[in-house]
Amino acid sequence: MKSIADKILLLFGLLTCFSQLQSQVIREDTTQAIKVFEGEQETLRVDTTPTLQSVIHFGWLHPIRGRFPFFYEQALGGYFAGSIGLGFTYADFFRAEHASILFDDTEGQMNFGVHSEALTKFYPGGLAAEEFYFALNFKFSTFNFEKNETNFLNDIQERHYEYLLLAGIQFGNWNDVIVADYYMGVGLSDVYTREDNLINVGGSFSTTPSTTRRGFRPILRVGVKMGIRLK
Repeated sequence: MKSIADKILLLFGLLTCFSQLQSQVIREDTTQAIKVFEGEQETLRVDTTPTLQSVIHFGWLHPIRGRFPFFYEQALGGYFAGSIGLGFTYADFFRAEHASILFDDTEGQMNFGVHSEALTKFYPGGLAAEEFYFALNFKFSTFNFEKNETNFLNDIQERHYEYLLLAGIQFGNWNDVIVADYYMGVGLSDVYTREDNLINVGGSFSTTPSTTRRGFRPILRVGVKMGIRLK
């Protein structure tokens, strides 16, 4: 009986050990890599990339002042652009002397001259060369004409200098092919006039050139340029 009891105790011990082993919980790593699929979000960005970088245009109001220039403008980064203009001059309708010669050829004859401009433009929005801008503008023009004086033909040249501060807006339309530039500015102008003077030297008449300066005067300029984009 004792051996049976020992066997029973041994069996009970084995069962106890086995149950303890079975009762141990094997914890698995339930941490899983969860992929979260988020919808693509549109990032709203301010467009700071210039779309109008170079343009060639014509000053449509310049002919009223006797100037016929074409302009080329090139963006120099996001905020600045440079522009140059070159053309010819004939007669400024705002100058009575030019008009009288132009409409009454017995007084003289208008001849061709040259016109040039340089502009430095600043675009505050960072979109050179489009949208609102400020500009420094320098203009140089020559007007050449002959005027009938008593006993001789006076050969006259006027040199016009203009210094302006402009504010304007430039943009492309019609499928971004046509470019329009509207501006207004104030500044100063000066005129140098070279002409011949008839002098009597010992009973002999001859002409001697002389130059006079008018002096600075305030000016107001309004303009429109239209052209085409190159890039």
